[in-house]
Amino acid sequence: MFNGNNTLTDDELNRFLYHARAILESIHTKQIRNGFLSVLLANTGLRIREACQLLISDLIIGFTPMTSLRVRPEIAKTKKERIIPLNAQTYLAINAMQHQIWGPCAFGPADFAFRSVTSPTPLTTRQAERIIAQIALESLGHTIYPHMLRHTFASRILKVSNIRIAQELLGHTNIQSTQIYTHPDNEDLTKAVNSL
Repeated sequence: MFNGNNTLTDDELNRFLYHARAILESIHTKQIRNGFLSVLLANTGLRIREACQLLISDLIIGFTPMTSLRVRPEIAKTKKERIIPLNAQTYLAINAMQHQIWGPCAFGPADFAFRSVTSPTPLTTRQAERIIAQIALESLGHTIYPHMLRHTFASRILKVSNIRIAQELLGHTNIQSTQIYTHPDNEDLTKAVNSL
């Protein structure tokens, strides 16, 4: 059930990611790409426009998936480079793309990671939004916008780290932009008091 907030609950996120990882095992290029986009957005907090502009070389070097993602200044909203470490789930998703799509089809490192099935152009943000909405509909029973995955990522980071770390990972130039992602719930408040 949709929680009505700007973030997914842990259960919703787990169901969304479970479905995204399952379609990564498809034999269809489009499904694999869509699953990878979902996993990447949920685990990196990228803006949808940044994800659409990623090159294969941003994600793999040679035939090896990267362990961190360099968001190039020219694709970052703030025009400032940032590095986002990649978790094991994202690493495995990159590996699936490498073996099932990028390698066999002989894409070059300068090709877009998320491209249209019928042309070498990158997905548009509107196409990517529709992909995320469809995967959410299939896994959660309702649609979501990609920015909700960014909100969810930020909230998860803030539960285990501080606001400065979240600011760096999200690529915000000032801390006020990051503060919109802070919305403690009763569990957070109880933990804080109990830790005194």
